[in-house]
Amino acid sequence: MLQDKRKEYEIPEEIIPLMEKCVAMENLRNRYVKIPFCFRLAKKSSISSESYRRKFWLKVYDLYPELRNKSVSYNLNGNVVWVNDEK
Repeated sequence: MLQDKRKEYEIPEEIIPLMEKCVAMENLRNRYVKIPFCFRLAKKSSISSESYRRKFWLKVYDLYPELRNKSVSYNLNGNVVWVNDEK
């Protein structure tokens, strides 16, 4: 019910692959951690994941400057971001 009232901000198609790469790198990191002697690959995947995440959010904040300094979430399925409730 509360989710219907929140304001959603559409994300353009050219920004979405950054978050998709971030999620893919997180999944890869989780797999590498379970394999013996793959610490370096897990570390590299983790760094790449954070880099993609940072680039994604910087582009979102450039597109919607009013979202800066707010707690914001992203929906992978809906390709939208919204401001979290501040209670």
